[in-house]
Amino acid sequence: MRDLNITDDKLDDYNIVWTVTPALPDGATLTLQEGKQLRVAGGNWAKNTNYTTSVTMSHKLLPQLFTTVNSTSFRTFEPPYGGVVSTYPTEAYLGDEITLYCYSWESPNEPAYYLAYETKDSEGTIRGKAISKGHMLQNETLAFELGEYPTLVVIVDAIGEATTKIVKTTIKKRASVADAANATADSTADVAADAGRLLFAEDFDTMIDDVLLYEEINTGF
Repeated sequence: MRDLNITDDKLDDYNIVWTVTPALPDGATLTLQEGKQLRVAGGNWAKNTNYTTSVTMSHKLLPQLFTTVNSTSFRTFEPPYGGVVSTYPTEAYLGDEITLYCYSWESPNEPAYYLAYETKDSEGTIRGKAISKGHMLQNETLAFELGEYPTLVVIVDAIGEATTKIVKTTIKKRASVADAANATADSTADVAADAGRLLFAEDFDTMIDDVLLYEEINTGF
C-alpha cells in the first residue's frame, strides 16, 4: 500500500479530489478519513512508470477564491530481470550435493541478492525451509543436498523489489535389487540367444558340407 496524507485537520469546508496520472485500474484507490488520505492497493502500479498524484482542495462556498493543488511525483521500478538461475549438475540422485548458480540479474537498485528455499510440492509453489543462510549476493554459489521437490529462488534488489524463479533438477532413479536381477536375466537371455544363433550357423555350414559330399558320391567326381 502507498498512503498519501493531508496534514491540515480543518477540512469540513473543503471539497477534496485526488487524481493519479497515468490513471490506475478501476477500484485500485480508496479515499479515507474524509478525503485526508488516499490508499492505493498493491499490485496496481505499472513497472518503470513515472506517476504524479495530486490533491485539489477547493472551498465549498467560495471555490473561486480558494482552490489549491498539491502534487507529488515518483517513479516505480522493475524487479530484478534478465538473469540466470541454474543448478549443476542438472541431473543427480536424491541427496547428492549440487550447486546453485545465480548471476547476471539487473536492477536500477543494486545490489541484487538472492535467497533459496526448499519447496513442498512438485511444482515448487509451496515454500519450505531456507537453504541459503541469509542473503547471498548474486555470483555467489550455493552447495546443498538435492531434495525431492524443486528449489525456489527469490532475487531481491536494494529496495525490496523481488523476482522468483523455480529451479527443477532432474532426479535420477537408483536401480533396485529387482531391477538389477532383471537386467542380469535379460543379459543372460541375450547371450543364450546369441549362442543359439551361432550354433545354428555352425549346423548350417555342416549341412552344406554334407550336401556337397553327397553330390560328389552320386556324380562320381
